[in-house]
Amino acid sequence: MKRLLLSAVICLIGFSFVDAADETGAQAKPETYLILRYFDHAKQMSYKLVTQSEYKALLDELSAETKLWAKAMAASEKAWKADPSTSKKNFPRTAISPKKMQVVDNFTDQEKASTKLTNLESALSESEEAERKRSEEQEKKRTETARKMLGDRATKKKTDDGASDRELLLESARTLFESKLSELSSGTLGSPAPAAPAAEPQAEKKAAK
Repeated sequence: MKRLLLSAVICLIGFSFVDAADETGAQAKPETYLILRYFDHAKQMSYKLVTQSEYKALLDELSAETKLWAKAMAASEKAWKADPSTSKKNFPRTAISPKKMQVVDNFTDQEKASTKLTNLESALSESEEAERKRSEEQEKKRTETARKMLGDRATKKKTDDGASDRELLLESARTLFESKLSELSSGTLGSPAPAAPAAEPQAEKKAAK
């Protein structure tokens, strides 16, 4: 009988240790850190370091954007045509791309994740600088060719004005689109303006004695 009681006590103690270990393990579950390759509406790529919950929030944001994309684009084109400064120009739909993201890596150690992010950003910066130099060289060659045909001053003015005007136009279109998308997301696009508060009835002035 004593042996049975002793065995039962040992079993209970063993189960208690297992339960405690499970509970401790659940509480000590490490956070997961994700490194994302992120593309904005201008197709500009960057890296982000996010937690699992932040990643889910971004997924929800992209899903909502996809659902509202057609409406936001239509609202943007309508506003573009209604604006006297852009009404004679076609709305540059192709300048606006859906946001995208890809998981590059994941960590349970935040310090290691931050180090990896720094390395990726450094490599991206070097790549962008190399691409900028290549673009400048190509533009220089095109300018040299055009200079022979149009002359120095005309070529420089045409090149500078054309590039700046084009970039401003595309940036303006993206800003307009993001504004309409935000209005749709918040439910304010197309909502009637709030009515002005009714004037309070004024007491009749008493006749002066």
